[in-house]
Amino acid sequence: MNYFNNICLGVLAIVLISSCADESLLDYDVKKPEQIQNYDYLKEYDVLKEYVSRESHPDFILGAGVSLPDFNKKGYQYAHIVSNFNEITAGYNMKHGAIVTNNGDLQLAGVVQFVETAEQAGITIYGHTLCWHSNQNATYLNNIIAPTIIPPSGG
Repeated sequence: MNYFNNICLGVLAIVLISSCADESLLDYDVKKPEQIQNYDYLKEYDVLKEYVSRESHPDFILGAGVSLPDFNKKGYQYAHIVSNFNEITAGYNMKHGAIVTNNGDLQLAGVVQFVETAEQAGITIYGHTLCWHSNQNATYLNNIIAPTIIPPSGG
């Protein structure tokens, strides 16, 4: 029993001694990298839309182009856009080539989510181009203008 008590006291002493930490060893100074220090002045600015005087320019809209999938994720890009802009325009994802399939069906799930996300954030959407020189689904368009062959009548 005495041997067991001595072992317990020894283990307890080791635990108590090793658990003490000298706080002064943790006191060290870390300097910001120069690249980050060069951009510290940006913290002095407010968000962009706060620089537009709504009294003198009530119809002025500050907008930005966004990536539809990135905006729908509600990550960094979403936070940046919502805090700085009043209106958004989606990039490629609202164009004909991204929405219309080869058989003419519309894939609007991402666009519907985009519209709902923008409405929840209080941001208006400026629709993309109605007609554009590129980003069209050529397979679908060529199929709908393909010549119709009319069989000859009679004999």
